[in-house]
Amino acid sequence: MGILPALTEWKRTGVLAWNFERTTQAPGDNLMATIVGVSCFVGLILYYTFPLVRGKPSPGDCIVGYQIIPDEGTTLSFRKALLRTLMGFIAAWAFYLAPFVARDRKNGKFWLDMVFGTRAVKLS
Repeated sequence: MGILPALTEWKRTGVLAWNFERTTQAPGDNLMATIVGVSCFVGLILYYTFPLVRGKPSPGDCIVGYQIIPDEGTTLSFRKALLRTLMGFIAAWAFYLAPFVARDRKNGKFWLDMVFGTRAVKLS
């Protein structure tokens, strides 16, 4: 996404510079910042959603050593995986509430897993 501002500045000034600094705002900066921000957010959401739908671990799952999978006999639809991902972001932002929210350590279930019918398993 860093190349988009450089290309926009090149189009505006006619000079290609990979590194530029301005002290004033140029027309279209707000639109470009919005496009870049929304694109990054959507990309991040999809990065976590697609492995849930496919039932495969993401690269982060492999590093940490556990994976979120649906309960036996069920599959996660794209909508359900997307909602779980969005709720997971909210759960991460409110981490200080986690000790007070219901969880089932024996089955590896967090409140989010109970709502969406998923569970955490260790990768072998």
